[in-house]
Amino acid sequence: MSTGIATLLAVVFWALGLGVLVLARRTARHLQRDDALPIHLAGKIAVIVPCRGVDPEFSTLLAGLAAQDTPDYRLYFVVATADDGAVPLIRSFLAGHPGLGELVVFPPPLSFDAKIANMVGGVRAALADQAIYLAFLDSDTVPGSGFLSHLLEPLASGQAMLSTGGRVLAPSQRNLPQWATSLWMQCSLPGVAAPQWGGAWGGAMALAAADVERFHLETVWANAFSDDATLSIAVRKAGGRIVFVPSCLVPNPIHGGWREALNFMTRQALILRIHDRRLWYAAWVMAYPLLLALVTGANLVWGHGLWALATAAALLPTVLGLYLLNEAACCRAALPNVRLLSLPLLQQVGVIAALPVMHLLALVRSIAVRRFLWRGQMYEIVGGRFRRLESGGPTEA
Repeated sequence: MSTGIATLLAVVFWALGLGVLVLARRTARHLQRDDALPIHLAGKIAVIVPCRGVDPEFSTLLAGLAAQDTPDYRLYFVVATADDGAVPLIRSFLAGHPGLGELVVFPPPLSFDAKIANMVGGVRAALADQAIYLAFLDSDTVPGSGFLSHLLEPLASGQAMLSTGGRVLAPSQRNLPQWATSLWMQCSLPGVAAPQWGGAWGGAMALAAADVERFHLETVWANAFSDDATLSIAVRKAGGRIVFVPSCLVPNPIHGGWREALNFMTRQALILRIHDRRLWYAAWVMAYPLLLALVTGANLVWGHGLWALATAAALLPTVLGLYLLNEAACCRAALPNVRLLSLPLLQQVGVIAALPVMHLLALVRSIAVRRFLWRGQMYEIVGGRFRRLESGGPTEA
């Protein structure tokens, strides 16, 4: 490797690292902002919770939903079949909170599947009840008492057509793959905190009923696998604004080991490749630490010790950016157990070293995978679309 090429590569890597640091710092500052004070919400609020089975946090979710400080809200728990495992818990909860909500059994129509089918069922029920605002919340999310009022404030004040929160993955067993996945998801926070460029998160988002009818939400979601990516694109096409609400950054648990972590990352990459290719291309740039390591090794082999050091040092701004994001996310979501600095130093190094390797593997698998299992249902990718399979088969993700 010539000295000129080594110099050029070192400059490029430093530019990338500093760019990541600037973006991370901007996102961290955004996460630390105070939310606008909630304003009076006129009209009925529908909270749609698509359910399938019982998540470990389901009871905590129910308690959080019952404690919201927003007046005139109604819960819609939507299941595909009356024998779903969540139904007994939902019925018990509703019996203890009369008038707070209802159970909606909505068999999936042909054009909709899984979570999106449940969301469509909730939308139909909420519109029939003349709801003014619709909020969507995943069944494994734990909302604070002010969640709804903060999530809906950008809509009520006219700042947004779609408001969204975000998630921080909390390692349930606190093993290395779960920590790496948690940090990997935190790397997406710049796109979450700037959803007009990135996108909304379907686990916590809201919009006005009038806008649901304005851009024909069921048409947007027909034959789609991702509710949030498709909705974000539709809002932007309609000239609407998407706003992130920092206090609606909520915890989601993550379970399992390396296989589960890689499958989760692969599904996220698949969603981007199919629904929002520009973000998928951007994700490839973030695999550059592996290229940086290769160039550093090549410099050492060719005897360019100084340039090897200069190239390796270019990783420092990126690492600092990761810590900035992690600290801001932990503070905002009040999750001290997700703080990277709480780990021994060697484990911190292991988590950061695993991150680019798993990221690249997930991106490569998102090209190769044709079938994958998600929440007990097998899907395949045909003609650039997700298609549900009626019977099982070999699982690749």
